[in-house]
Amino acid sequence: MIGHEPERAPPYAPDWAEAASGEPLADAAARHLVAIDRDAYREGDVVLFRWRNNLPAKHAAIVTSAGTMAHAHDGAAVAESRWPRGGAGGWPMRSGFPE
Repeated sequence: MIGHEPERAPPYAPDWAEAASGEPLADAAARHLVAIDRDAYREGDVVLFRWRNNLPAKHAAIVTSAGTMAHAHDGAAVAESRWPRGGAGGWPMRSGFPE
């Protein structure tokens, strides 16, 4: 990335999203990314998702193809992987970078 960080990230804790109220990751994305239509995502777009319907979005990935994403999670390196079971349909937000 080029330039300064758009905002300071809060201190990390494994339960950061569950401990907060609302959707802190989606709220931050809405401040810095441009929302795009649910079915209009393409390579390079950022997607946010949750692993369970009752939890806030806690994960972000970069779309690398129609069926894959670059994503990292605790205990694993950044890797290209397939969309989670259920595909992109359960993901609450997709965002593109501002032009």
